[in-house]
Amino acid sequence: MHTNSTSTEVENTISYSYALKMFLGWAILYMGTLIGFIELIRRNVI
Repeated sequence: MHTNSTSTEVENTISYSYALKMFLGWAILYMGTLIGFIELIRRNVI
């Protein structure tokens, strides 16, 4: 019973950290694309 509850807690922590890593990765990728796009527009305007 005790080992079962701890294993579920570990699984929840792993899935949560994985989701957090995915979210951060996509956020960084999106920000990088956005900044690159803005720089490209700025260069074309000037």
